[in-house]
Amino acid sequence: SSLFSNDNIDEGYLWPTNASKTITAVFGEERPRRFHAGIDVRTYGIIGKEIYAIESGYISRIKVSSSSYGKTLYLTLIDGNTAVYAHLDRFHPNIEEKVTSLQKDSNKNFIDSYIKKNELKFNKGDIIGYSGDTGGISGPHLHFEIRDNKGKPINPLQNHFTIEDTL
Repeated sequence: SSLFSNDNIDEGYLWPTNASKTITAVFGEERPRRFHAGIDVRTYGIIGKEIYAIESGYISRIKVSSSSYGKTLYLTLIDGNTAVYAHLDRFHPNIEEKVTSLQKDSNKNFIDSYIKKNELKFNKGDIIGYSGDTGGISGPHLHFEIRDNKGKPINPLQNHFTIEDTL
């Protein structure tokens, strides 16, 4: 089993959830017609585990879909990177309120909306949502990505989180 540690919590990102510190899929893993752009964090089949802002920033995009990433948040961080949290069950109440408004305005349940800078601000450690099993997946887990300021996925396990490999 893999363990993650946040030895330098003040200098680095916070681990994105309290569900577990183990992963079930790694960055760059081969998938049909693509590569896995993030890591999958194990939730042990549980829906509703807390999802945290890994660093202070603002919600820059909200996507609600019946396929792919399901309910997804894009948190633009103060360092310019963006954290992507996918397959969520529900969002922080302020975000849920925004989603309801966007759905009403567009007259659609499924949305993909870019949010004004600093409209939905969060501090490092704030709960932004809860783990789920929405979208095109088999079983609850958190799909988590870090993208650079150009939107290119980067390996969260390189420079941001440390793995203790006991195998």
